[in-house]
Amino acid sequence: MISVCYIIDNVNFIGGAHVATANLLSALKADGVSVDVLTDVEPDDGARRRFAGIDILRWHWPSDPLSRMALRAYQVLRRSCVYPDGLIDRSGRIRKLLADYDCVCVMSEASPLRGLVLRLPPRIRKGQMIHND
Repeated sequence: MISVCYIIDNVNFIGGAHVATANLLSALKADGVSVDVLTDVEPDDGARRRFAGIDILRWHWPSDPLSRMALRAYQVLRRSCVYPDGLIDRSGRIRKLLADYDCVCVMSEASPLRGLVLRLPPRIRKGQMIHND
């Protein structure tokens, strides 16, 4: 069975791309694909309904003061939305989690995990949803 992880920043937000992604993932699940969602917020009841039957995993921003200060400085000075992996995933847990999937997709081009996904092993297919109104 193919396994897919979809990275959705703030799974609780209800926007066009979020709704389209929920519909896409439900269709994939119905076709027998193993689908998980990775998000940086605790899913609320609405998100759990939209992504019914899909496991919602959570990643956490670093909480130690030095990392938070470095992230803040990076947000102020950055030229792109690709964060250094060392700031986002110091322990390597997110990278290890994502390495178990056949395909990892990022919903938003502004996702802080986009750079980390780009540097996953070549055997993992990578994708980004393109949403147009």
